[in-house]
Amino acid sequence: MASSKLLSLEQAAHRLGTTQDEVQRWIDEGLLSVFRQEPFPSHQPSGSASPEVKVDEDELLEVAETVGWLRLSAAAWDDAEGDQ
Repeated sequence: MASSKLLSLEQAAHRLGTTQDEVQRWIDEGLLSVFRQEPFPSHQPSGSASPEVKVDEDELLEVAETVGWLRLSAAAWDDAEGDQ
């Protein structure tokens, strides 16, 4: 089985055409697992190296599909209620 790619929040948002805030919301809601990747010491000034948050690309796409279907279902439900 091929390993999945880890994406930064910026990359994840770009991949889906959404915002980093939306991806962070999914993390906060427990829909996405978080991986913390330590930056290379040579890339950060001394004392400022904090782990970068990453998400699994396959999991991201799965969550996006599920959330998308839930939103479509909710919209259809709202439309049906409006027709009554």
